[in-house]
Amino acid sequence: MKKQKQEGTYEWYVNESKKLGVTARCPYASLELCPRYHACWNMLGRYGYAGIPEKSRKYLDLRWESVVYAEEVSPFILSEDRELKSLFRFCPEVTYESYGYFALSLIGYTDDIDIDRAYERLGDKFDPCWARKEFVHYTGWCKEYSILSMKEI
Repeated sequence: MKKQKQEGTYEWYVNESKKLGVTARCPYASLELCPRYHACWNMLGRYGYAGIPEKSRKYLDLRWESVVYAEEVSPFILSEDRELKSLFRFCPEVTYESYGYFALSLIGYTDDIDIDRAYERLGDKFDPCWARKEFVHYTGWCKEYSILSMKEI
């Protein structure tokens, strides 16, 4: 019996890309090419990640300042006491590069009780960092990919 690829992993992502006949990774996953990619790295920079190099930040912020997201699709972070707890509507390329999963959302535990219950319920499948991971391929959710790829036609 063929072993199924675990969702969210590099192997899964590449396999999905092959099935869809697209490049293995998003061709627009770049600070200069995609406003969502930029916005996500910009947000992570506020929580201890390297984020965007200072040298490039001003130029890139000016480049993307006119991009406004509707609240329903805007990437955002939930935090507590300056500690990142959850990511929502993020670029899957950014979540992979920063956390190792191609995910739209990574949702943290609310407290130690949740962590203990998850460990009891999940055993060896327990993830100590994330209570829930919403995996996605760039072609299946990303509005920016759809818009940018149409420009090439």
